[in-house]
Amino acid sequence: MKKLLIVLFVTWLCSQTVRADNIKDLTIEGISVGESALKHYNENEIKSLIKASAYKDDSFYEVDFSGKDKYETINIAFKKADKKYIIYAVRGWNLVDYNKCIEDKKSVVKEIKADLKILEEKNYRNNFANQFGASFAMVTDLEVKGGTVRIWCDNFDKNHKVAKQWDNAINIDLATNEFLHWLDNLAY
Repeated sequence: MKKLLIVLFVTWLCSQTVRADNIKDLTIEGISVGESALKHYNENEIKSLIKASAYKDDSFYEVDFSGKDKYETINIAFKKADKKYIIYAVRGWNLVDYNKCIEDKKSVVKEIKADLKILEEKNYRNNFANQFGASFAMVTDLEVKGGTVRIWCDNFDKNHKVAKQWDNAINIDLATNEFLHWLDNLAY
């Protein structure tokens, strides 16, 4: 079943990204950065799902919603105190074994690169600022105009008191440059 989800995930993503050049042209389950989340969810639903931030800096916060179609979970990032709920990042993710995720990630990156005008590609290991034991993610950033498509595989340390609660997943994130600057430089 998970293999079928990944195949559908890759197929759907590729159909969404054909000929797109700007991060705002891309969608995850019809949701794009720069628009108001109120187009997709009501304010009470958004407020009811807000939890305490896991980040040191709380300039942004994230809310998880149940996926509607291709993803198990949709995660949306907003600026603190923004009553319009403008989306700075949207992520879809599906649970998958880490080794399988690495295989699938290669396919996803290849498909996206074939359909997008990529300004720059970066591949790296992120250790989450060493805050979660031996946890890490293998990340590919595909920079496009206005932001980045970030694809990564989580590998959480099951011996760490916090990270052991999380499951490994394949993640695809559409994020503005402003959100990524915060995430990469201020959040942790």
